[in-house]
Amino acid sequence: MEKASLIYEAGWYGEEHDGYHPFRWMSREATMRLWIESKKGKRLLEIVAGHSFSPEKPKLKVFIFGHEVGERLIHSAFSSYFFPLIGEEEVIVTLSLDHTFRAQGDPRDLGIMVRSIRVIDLEDLREPLYGEGWYEWERGELFPFRWMRREAQLFLPASWKKGYLLMPLSSEYFNQKQVLSIFWKGKEIARWPLLYQWNAYSLKLPEEQSSDYGESGKGDDWELPEKIKDLSLSGKDDLIEGKDFKKSRVLFIEDGSEAIELTFKLNRLFPERYHPQDDRELGIRIGPISWHQDEARHKDIVFFHENAVKNYEEMMAGKTVLSSYPTNLGIDLYSRCNIYPPCVYCLYDRMKVLEGEDQEVIVDDKTLESYGPFFKAARSIVNCSFGEPLLHPRLEEILEFCASRGKIVELSTNGQAFTNRTIKALLGKPIYLYVSLDAATAETYAKIRNERFVEIIANLIKLNEERKKAKGLPKIFMVFMPMRVNLHELEEYFRLCQQIEADALVLRPLLYLEKPDIREIRGGYLFDYEKELLSSEEIRAVISKAEELSRKYKIPLANQFEFGQVSEPGSFKF
Repeated sequence: MEKASLIYEAGWYGEEHDGYHPFRWMSREATMRLWIESKKGKRLLEIVAGHSFSPEKPKLKVFIFGHEVGERLIHSAFSSYFFPLIGEEEVIVTLSLDHTFRAQGDPRDLGIMVRSIRVIDLEDLREPLYGEGWYEWERGELFPFRWMRREAQLFLPASWKKGYLLMPLSSEYFNQKQVLSIFWKGKEIARWPLLYQWNAYSLKLPEEQSSDYGESGKGDDWELPEKIKDLSLSGKDDLIEGKDFKKSRVLFIEDGSEAIELTFKLNRLFPERYHPQDDRELGIRIGPISWHQDEARHKDIVFFHENAVKNYEEMMAGKTVLSSYPTNLGIDLYSRCNIYPPCVYCLYDRMKVLEGEDQEVIVDDKTLESYGPFFKAARSIVNCSFGEPLLHPRLEEILEFCASRGKIVELSTNGQAFTNRTIKALLGKPIYLYVSLDAATAETYAKIRNERFVEIIANLIKLNEERKKAKGLPKIFMVFMPMRVNLHELEEYFRLCQQIEADALVLRPLLYLEKPDIREIRGGYLFDYEKELLSSEEIRAVISKAEELSRKYKIPLANQFEFGQVSEPGSFKF
C-alpha cells in the first residue's frame, strides 16, 4: 500500500466512532485532496464505506479532476469499493451520491459513512488484496473468513504467477448446485461445483501466454473435470446438460509484473430465507488464502474435489458399486488407554478381547500415506479407536502429516494425556478435539472415572491460552453424556465450557445395550448401566434444557442424539 496524505475538504462531517472503528459521514457531495508519489504503474483508490439505511443502496460516483472514474451501489454493511486512480502528486477527488438520508433527531444531510480511504499500488502488492464483493473478516469454525457476494475481485502479487492458489471455501448447498467460476482477463480458468461446508480448492495461477488447446484439452492441465453439468451464471436453477469441458478449456496467461486480477462469480446465492436476520447479499465463505508451488499437493486437492463430486453423484443415483472413494476416513489410531480401571460405562476390556492380536497393529502417518486414494479422497480423518490417541508415540508426525495435506482430524480424548508435548502437537492444526469429561465437578467425575478432574481442567485452560496464539486451533468440543449420575450438572457443565472458552458443548448419548451387565462402585457411587439410561421423554427434556442453556451461556450446542441428520443451511453459530 502506498502512503498518501489526505485532506478532507467540503462536504465532510467530523470524525465519529461506531464502537469498533472511526468513520466520517459525507453529505451528498464531498471533496478531498490527495498527495501521492510520482511513479508509474496501475493504482487503485480504495474507499471503505457503508451506511445505516438498509435496504437502501445509494449510488456513489467518483470523479478525479472532474472526470468520472466509476460508480457503485453502496451496501449498508461496510465494504471496500475500488476505483482507478489517475494523476500524481496533488489529486482532487470528488464523491457524489444520487440521494441522501435523514436520521431522527439529526439535522444533517447524511449520505454514506466512510471508514477509510487509501491508495494501492498494484505493482507493489506483496499479499492478496480483496477487491470489491467481499465483506469484512468474521470469526469461523476453523479460521476467520469473509463472505463473498455474487461477484468479487481478488488481486494477487505478480510473484504468485508460477504457483497455485490454495483456498478454503464453504458452501451452504448440500447438492453441489452452487458453482463458482473464476475468470482472468475475461477468460474462465476454473469452474467448480462447490462441496458442502469447508473444503480446500487449489487453482493453478496464470504464468505465460498460450493458445487455445482446441479439441484435445491437452497441454498444461488446469485439472478441470472432463465433464460436468454447467449451471448458468444467471442465478436460475436450469441445468444445461452434458457440456464437454475438453472442448472449451482455454489457457490465457499474462506477462510482465502486473498483479494478477481474478474475478469470482457464483451462479446462485445463499437464499435469504436461511439468514433472515442478515440482509446482506451472501454467496459463499472464503478463509485465509495462501500460495504454494507444490504440484503434488495441487494434484491431490484436485483429485479430492473430483472424487467428492463423483461420490455425491453416485450416492444420489443410488449406485451400490462405486467407482469413487468415501470422503471421510475412519481409523483405529491407538488401542491402549491410560485410565484403568476403565470408565464405568466403557466396554474397553470386552473390545480388547475382540481385537485380539490386532491390538498391536501399528497405525501412524506412514500407514495413512499407504492408504493412497482412500487418504487423498478424505476430507476428514476420524479416530474411532477404543484407546487414548494422545498417547501415540508418533502423534506429532501424524498430526503434521494430516495438516500438511489439508485434512481435518477428529480426535476424542479423556483429557488425561495432556502434556507440554501433546499440547504443542495439537496447536495450530485443523483438529476437532472432543474432550470427554461428562462431569462438571471433581465429585461426579470420581464416580465415573478417577480423581484427576482438577488436573485436567488446569491443562484445558492452558491449552486454550496457547491456542489463542495459534489461529484458535485446535477446536475444543466438550462432551457431555447425560446419565442419572451427572444429570444435575448440565448447567454447571455449560459454565465449565465458558471457563475454558470451548467452541461447543456436545451432547452424546449413552448407548443402549441389550444386556449391559455393568454394575460397579466407583467414588462411593453404584453405577448401574441399565438404570443410568434415560427414557425418551427424559432425553427430550435434556435436549430442550441444553438448547435453552446454550442461548443463555452463548455456547454452541452440537446434539449427537440427532447424529446423521443434515443440519439446516446457515445453522452455524459463531
